[in-house]
Amino acid sequence: MTAPLRLSVLSRWLPLAAALVALGVSVVFWQALRQAETAQLSRIMEAEAQAARRALEAGLRERIAVLQRIARRWELRGRRSREEFEIEAASTRESFPAFRAIGWVGPDLVVRWVSPLAGNEAVLGLDVNREPVRAAIYARARKTRRAAASPPIPLVQGGTGMLVAVPVPAGGEDDGFVYGAIDLAAMTERILGNIAAGYALEVTAGGTRVYGRAMARPPEVELPLEVAGLAWTVGLHAPAGPGRTTVLPEIVLAVSAGLSLLLGIALRAGLLAMERAQRLSRAAGELREGARRYRGVFEHAAVGVALIDPMGRFLRVNETLCRMLGYGRDEMLAMETWDITHPEDRGPDKDQGRRLKAGDIGTYQIEKRYVRKDGAPVWVALTVALERDATGGPEHFIVVVQDIGERKAAEREVLELNRTLEARVAERTRQLRAANEELERFAYSVSHDLRAPLRAMEGFSAVLLEDYGDRLDAEGRGYLNRIAAAATRMDRLIRDLLDYSRLAREELHSDRVELDQALREARQQIAEPLAAARFTVEEPLPVVRANRAVLVQALANLLSNAVKFVAPGTVPEVRVRAEAADGRVRLLVEDNGIGIAPEHRERVFDVFLRLHAMSEYPGTGIGLAIVRKGVERMGGSVGVGERPGGGSVFWVELPAA
Repeated sequence: MTAPLRLSVLSRWLPLAAALVALGVSVVFWQALRQAETAQLSRIMEAEAQAARRALEAGLRERIAVLQRIARRWELRGRRSREEFEIEAASTRESFPAFRAIGWVGPDLVVRWVSPLAGNEAVLGLDVNREPVRAAIYARARKTRRAAASPPIPLVQGGTGMLVAVPVPAGGEDDGFVYGAIDLAAMTERILGNIAAGYALEVTAGGTRVYGRAMARPPEVELPLEVAGLAWTVGLHAPAGPGRTTVLPEIVLAVSAGLSLLLGIALRAGLLAMERAQRLSRAAGELREGARRYRGVFEHAAVGVALIDPMGRFLRVNETLCRMLGYGRDEMLAMETWDITHPEDRGPDKDQGRRLKAGDIGTYQIEKRYVRKDGAPVWVALTVALERDATGGPEHFIVVVQDIGERKAAEREVLELNRTLEARVAERTRQLRAANEELERFAYSVSHDLRAPLRAMEGFSAVLLEDYGDRLDAEGRGYLNRIAAAATRMDRLIRDLLDYSRLAREELHSDRVELDQALREARQQIAEPLAAARFTVEEPLPVVRANRAVLVQALANLLSNAVKFVAPGTVPEVRVRAEAADGRVRLLVEDNGIGIAPEHRERVFDVFLRLHAMSEYPGTGIGLAIVRKGVERMGGSVGVGERPGGGSVFWVELPAA
């Protein structure tokens, strides 16, 4: 290589090499400085963001706790008066100005009370069921029995905020919700106004920004938070301007940029040219491949596809749509969509098309009838989208057409079957009603006609014994006593059968029943046989949901059996206690009687089942059947087991109130 050539090469590359070496050293030094400053800034920002997160969480939980205390006092004192509620709500709003309103929503999800009333008149009587977002938080609060918060929503009182709902269990029952409407801007400003000074703080709730201004870049630090089922995010942006970093890294960066400027321009120009050529080549290939795939999908789709201009003229149709309607491709392209639409179905389609062009909706779906070339109607389901040109104006509609004729035929068959089924149900209902009426008449006949002769037998037997007893010997008087006793037993049997039948067909209404009161009423009904027994009760007894009259009758039957079925010469001992678990209450009646063999414990509640002779233990054999039928009608269950040391344990299980 000649000297001029070597000099030319050195003059071309030596300055560039020197510039690159200087730039490399500068960049390494600049990066070291920048990393040190960035690490320090990251630690500071992490601490500031954690402080903001803790403050926000504490502020949110403090406001939710206020509502929970209101609900707790409501539960402890029973339903509050309107005046008490107004005073407590006003005090809460004075302490926490971000509360726009505090109210009570009843169990039916209708707003009953609200404070302050001024400016919130529209809230009273609001049916939350019609508001999906509001209904969702009350459903979540009812399910979890905890506070639930809504995502940011427009408040009825004005502005944007969130609702916090707290369930109110009053006496074990659902008494609705205490809710607070919180102004998010006022609350976050009060909580975070003095935190992270010098930094840009941003808070989102449910994906919506509620504090801080919009920033062009994402936050450097972002911390999640969840309170009352609502996801929050606290983001922190580093300060812009001189306060963010020192000037030394910027001087190094400026020197590096100056040294590499000329070289960068040349290299960048060459690279951009090469990249642009490659992009153009790839784009052309992708465009050709996309066009090929589009044609394949369009033509071979299993559903009809068409492109229609804004005036309704067909621009392009696939073969599937042509076969569906019986037209050739050229025939279709010469028509408008209204030419093949059934006259009765044009209006709804046009209305939706106008809304789509106006931008009110993004796409729409509609079911309508097309008319085939042979005049037969075809039910189709349309999915319509709109392509717009570069100016935003409508370019053409993309219409996907699916033949739903078979589905429509099936729907008509289902409707016809439903009508037939309704007629059958109505006929069966009429037959059942007639059968029930016949059963009522039979029960009346049993009660009136069959018991009358029994009362006559019993009465005339007593008259014979009173008026003619001295003329009869002991055997004759014994026969009359046996006739009277048999008539009495038959009358008792008929009355028990009527009670059992009435339990099987009458509608029972359950309410809160205190077991200790029901037990006292049952003891009063059998006071005479119970007087000779040693009776103990483990108090207090819980409250259940039951029908009072049926429960009292069941307890009376159990206590009567506990006193009756004891060995001769044994003093009856009866003990009553209760156990509660998992929302159920089990009442146990223990006795020291003769007990029940294990093989008979399942059958002892059957009608007319007697395990002993009438001469040993009199009765009708229906008492325990009445107990089981009544308890099961109230949503409970019965059973019997063995008492340690001898005797039986009968139990009745009912829902707790």
